[in-house]
Amino acid sequence: MGEPENLKAPTAGIAEEVSYKNRLQQFTQRASIPLPVYKTFCEAQHPPSFRSRVWANGTCFTSNTCPCKMMAEQEVAKLALADVIRKVKDEGSSLIREGKVTTVLCKSIMNEYAVKMNMERPTYDTVQPKGLLPVFVSSLIFNGVTFTGDTATNKKEAENFAARSAILSILGSESGTTMSEIVRSKFRLFDEFKSRKDSSMVDDSSMPIGVNPGEKLVSLNKRRS
Repeated sequence: MGEPENLKAPTAGIAEEVSYKNRLQQFTQRASIPLPVYKTFCEAQHPPSFRSRVWANGTCFTSNTCPCKMMAEQEVAKLALADVIRKVKDEGSSLIREGKVTTVLCKSIMNEYAVKMNMERPTYDTVQPKGLLPVFVSSLIFNGVTFTGDTATNKKEAENFAARSAILSILGSESGTTMSEIVRSKFRLFDEFKSRKDSSMVDDSSMPIGVNPGEKLVSLNKRRS
């Protein structure tokens, strides 16, 4: 799998360390998190000593003292980036495990992840074991790894269960933040759709009996000509 979340230390120089600050900025944008806010202090002049703080994803991080402002900001950005990535991955896992992202979306999530990572889409193998009850079990093959889902009452549900199993596994890997971004995006869209639907139902319920939604109500108190 790809490794967009690799946090290995830069090999040399400030120029490469600048990536921590840039990556934190880019990651918060992709994850729809408020952009980080920095505040850097000069604690001593001779020798120069700087300390930086950054507010990211609701948490304040503080660097050690550094000989220049840029180094202090890069150090604190590295701390914040690691923490924000961890929280985003945890949130994605929580949304799937707690069922806040409906299982029906799992196949769609896996397909989107495959496209984003420039990998082949998963393939499914679904069987119906012999027994008293009609149940289905599906296995998904993705990137050479097989994931098996829980038993289901139909083929479509079984495939989504297999996709769910794959998603949870990927969320625990190095490329888990990419998957989590997709999961969180699906959750926001689903939540927005649900809110609009609930709002529409409330509006419709306020209509008098016999009036169809979308029809204009005409006042009975017409002016006499």
